[in-house]
Formats: sequence, structure tokens, C-alpha cells
Amino acid sequence: LNPAVNFETILHEAKAVLLLGGTMQPFCHFTQQLFPALPSENLHFFECGHVVPPEHVLALSIAKGPSGKPLKFTFQSRANLDTIDELGRTIGNLAKLVPEGFVLFFPSFGYKDTVKRRWEATGALKQICKKKPMVWESKDACPSSILAEYSERIQHSTTSGAILACVVGGKLSEGINFSDGLARCVGVVGMPYPNSQDPLLKEKIAWINRRFQENNNNNDLDNKKSFSQKPGSQYYDNLCMRAVNQSIGRSIRHKGDFACVLLIDSRYGVKKTSDQLPAWIRERFSATTSFGAAFKSVAKFFASKKGNKKSNSSSSNMQQQTTKKKAAAAFV
Repeated sequence: LNPAVNFETILHEAKAVLLLGGTMQPFCHFTQQLFPALPSENLHFFECGHVVPPEHVLALSIAKGPSGKPLKFTFQSRANLDTIDELGRTIGNLAKLVPEGFVLFFPSFGYKDTVKRRWEATGALKQICKKKPMVWESKDACPSSILAEYSERIQHSTTSGAILACVVGGKLSEGINFSDGLARCVGVVGMPYPNSQDPLLKEKIAWINRRFQENNNNNDLDNKKSFSQKPGSQYYDNLCMRAVNQSIGRSIRHKGDFACVLLIDSRYGVKKTSDQLPAWIRERFSATTSFGAAFKSVAKFFASKKGNKKSNSSSSNMQQQTTKKKAAAAFV
């Protein structure tokens, strides 16, 4: 429960400690857990920018679908059939704009399967596949075989590329490079909060809140009570946003790459949430309030990239790797 114990000796003996990582935002996730007793003036943060120029990245939150219905995938509302249908219309419209590969992350395998069944029943999946065939991640499938099928669809699609439907926290959300044509767009459906009823997570949150109360030197009991849940809730939010940041970081893998990042949930438009995105996304991020505005931005972005031919060679190379059963080279 207390990872700070493992750092106590290091902090006492070292003159300085450097923590380096590829996906460390939100930073407070680490500072609160590893250095709770360290004065704030002794903590310094640095975020590197991205190697790509600003015009190579478009980042948007999408709050509403084409019919004007809200897109908010809370645990209570995401099973609503109207919401799932609106998501289908959203993806169907975006598929018209995105060239080559479109990687779409769902918050869980269960919800991904729920959406797939609904789209099959309504015919939405058939309509989407007319624009881009879809490849679906499953729990038991080998990542290399999924990547091979996805790359094959991109290369030989009679339409324009393919969509890879996968899961945040799944095998395809970490350690894989979706460079160039493998991910001209990365979409995240909803906010992937972990199961709040998980016994270990509940105990961790309770421990964080207890420690906060113990360390709080304020004698105002009402004040203590009002803030007693803040650290645990923040930890819970951080788990979600770290998973999002890990997933969207699968694209834009070199200085000549370009991609669109779409956060499909109205909650991403809240500043408190968008502030937890990596700096290279925050600097290029816009919260859209209508689907028309999002559609126009995506269309304009890809229209400006039509002269870029880099993607074909990347997808071709990936296809050769997977055909020769060397797809593991995509893992880093």
C-alpha cells in the first residue's frame, strides 16, 4: 500500500533523485505516492515537448454526436442504447475522413463487446465497414495475429484503411508502435476508470485518505472532513488519465509522423481533466461542443496532409514483419 517505504533510504542517502519515464502525467500520481513527506519546494518537474511540429497533431474532445445527442460514457449511462447508437454514427462519419489506420480504444472488453453486439443488431457495424473494415481485439487473441490482420486490412482494403477496436489496458495499449499509417487517428471512447469495487483498489484509496488525515495538521475538523476524500479521489482519477495517456501515446512515433487524437466523451472537455493530458497534447487540444465543429477540424487536418506519402512504406513494412511472424518487433 505504501510505495514510499522503498524510496525512503534513497531519499536520505542521495543528493538528488531523478524519475524518468515516457508516460508520467499526471505527475502528482508519483509525487503523492513516492515522496509524501518531501517539501514541495524540493520537487521540480520537466516535460519534454514532442519531436513533431504542432501542425502534425490534432487533439479534440468530442462531446456530441452527429444527431446532437451527448456522448458521455459514465458507468451509469454508457449502456444506454441511444448513446451506443450515437457512437456508431460518430465513428461512421469519422471513418470517412481518416485515411489508413484508425485505432479505437474502449474502456473495457465488456463494453467493447456490448457495442459490437448492438452495432451488429442495428446494422451500424455493416455501414461502418463499408467505409473501413473493423478488426476487434479479444482477450485470448495473440497481439501479433491481430496486428497482422489489421495491417493486411489497411494494405488491401477496397475502401480506405481499417479500424482496430481495442481496449485501454489491453495488450495493444502498451508497448506497441502504431506509427504512420497504422494510426492516423487514435480515438478513446469514454474514460477508463478502474473498477471502484475492486477490494485492493478500495483498500488503497482508504489508506491514502487515512494517511492524509493523519498528516493534516489543521485543527479545523470540518475542514478535515471536507478534504478527507480528495487524495483518494485524485488517485482514482490519476489511474484513469495515466491509462488514457498511455493509449494515445501509441501514435506519433517519429518527427515525420502525424495523427489525430480524439477523446470521445464530454468529460474530456472539462479543464480539470484536459490538464492531465501530456504537454504535447494539451498544447494542441481543443474541446468541441458540436459534432459539426469536430468534423470540420478533422477534415481540414487530413486535407492538409494529403501530400504525405510516408505512411504507405510504414504499413508495408509492418505487413512484411507480421507476415514473416516477426510482429514482435513492434513491441518496445
